[in-house]
Amino acid sequence: MNNRVVVDNDSFFSVVEQEITAGNTVRFQLKGNSMEPFLNDKQNILLTHINASKTRIGEIVLAKWKNKYLLHRIVYQNEHYLYLVGDHNLVQIEKTRKEDLIAIMKGSYTADKFVKFTHWDRIVGISWFIIRPLRRCKNLITRKLIQEKQEA
Repeated sequence: MNNRVVVDNDSFFSVVEQEITAGNTVRFQLKGNSMEPFLNDKQNILLTHINASKTRIGEIVLAKWKNKYLLHRIVYQNEHYLYLVGDHNLVQIEKTRKEDLIAIMKGSYTADKFVKFTHWDRIVGISWFIIRPLRRCKNLITRKLIQEKQEA
């Protein structure tokens, strides 16, 4: 028997937001690849409340952006805004107000074992962001080589 229920993102994250606001932690299974290679589709993560003044570059947060919910990494911040990026993304940066921050990822689960998100995870994540131009070049070269191979 399949007890799986599929809910649209807005409805799901609206409930997540309510739970976080009520002071609860929320564990759920990810859907999508925007945070690869560090978080993968169907991986379980744990979110909790955070005060926007305590966020740090490299952390993974849940926030609203253009009336949608995003679980992305903070790559820059100032007094009023957070700048977020999906680790798999090579171009877009989302600018959102600090008031639109909902939660922070505290860690993930591997075979039901909790793995805490650490200072080193932040450093590795930001390093991955910094080398985006190199990752774009690698993708262009790979596409070109595939195209040449197909034409041969």
